[in-house]
Amino acid sequence: MLNIPNKIGALYNILLNSYLDIILVRNLNDHTKIFKSENKNHASCQSINYSLLIESLKYFDIKNADNVVDVGSGFGRIVLFLKWKYGISNITGYEINKTANKVSRKNCQGKGIKILDEDILDSKLTHCVYILFNPFNGLILEELLYKNKEITGFKLVFINAYEEHIAVFKKSKYKDLQIHVLHNLYKGIEGKKLVIAEY
Repeated sequence: MLNIPNKIGALYNILLNSYLDIILVRNLNDHTKIFKSENKNHASCQSINYSLLIESLKYFDIKNADNVVDVGSGFGRIVLFLKWKYGISNITGYEINKTANKVSRKNCQGKGIKILDEDILDSKLTHCVYILFNPFNGLILEELLYKNKEITGFKLVFINAYEEHIAVFKKSKYKDLQIHVLHNLYKGIEGKKLVIAEY
């Protein structure tokens, strides 16, 4: 049975997620579905937890980022939130799930956000902040870092990392690696891990 802080946290998340979706997302009917990935190695698209996103953003200065890329952007919630909250000018989302990509493009239309239907594994990482919000396949993360092992000047921010992801980061050629455990029961966050890796 949930104790009082857990109940408050669960209610807080329901209210916050509903409020921000109403403000930010145009297609409320489309975005509530979970779309299965067309590729068995890629995670299914599902809703993010705004509370966890907001708590994670306290650990690095996203406001001064010139370019932000959301990898596996789903329905565009993260890119829409960053544009709305911080006014970041150059924001791009990568989403290869065709159905989710279509919804995301609708949601982001006219907001100065690019949504690409390309696989991030086919791109070279550049001087950007890359945001990955789990679920995200550990093997794909490993391949992404391996393919870009000679490139420097980018930052990966991995929200809700599991041990498999942390192990991949620890093996990579990072310049700086921070691992934070986020804990705020009143906001529905209990033991979630955030990884910030600079290359």
